[in-house]
Amino acid sequence: MTDDTRERLRDTLMKEFRTRGGYWNVNPIPPGEGEAPPDRWLLRIHSRPIAKAELRADIAEAYLKDPADPEAAAAWEREVQAIFEYAKATDELL
Repeated sequence: MTDDTRERLRDTLMKEFRTRGGYWNVNPIPPGEGEAPPDRWLLRIHSRPIAKAELRADIAEAYLKDPADPEAAAAWEREVQAIFEYAKATDELL
């Protein structure tokens, strides 16, 4: 996993969250590194408190490769919306 992929994923997720009304920093941990499962990115979402979520690596890779692909975009949307809702609910607990 390259640092470029990690940075692109981080930037893309933060942009997605901003368009949905969330202003959190995201720290993606590549699949297989640290606590991350081998087939998923572990996302540390700096809401209050920090929320952890997982994003399937195959979905992230397909979307970053071609965001205009309807199948990749639909899978990305489902995953990101669920992660956003989770982070938002965590943030609203305070």
